[in-house]
Amino acid sequence: MKHLLIVFACALVLAGCAAQRAANDCEVMGYARGTPEFSQCAERQVAARRARFMEMRGQDTAISIQCEKSSQGIFGRNTGRSDCPHPLGMVK
Repeated sequence: MKHLLIVFACALVLAGCAAQRAANDCEVMGYARGTPEFSQCAERQVAARRARFMEMRGQDTAISIQCEKSSQGIFGRNTGRSDCPHPLGMVK
């Protein structure tokens, strides 16, 4: 139970950081805090960051898969290649 609480607290802190970064970006763009336009801007910023992150993870995974395929060599012989990247969630 403690571990779940710690993980939830970390996720909450990271979400707060992302929201603060989005709010700072919108202020720099000239939006005034508290206005509906500011809220819409912050929501767009957070959604855009999340979309870019997911696209980057997909690209990293595709690169890793292709690298692993090429390291197998012809007819499954190991080529000795060990420089393949391993994105988050993939184990060596």
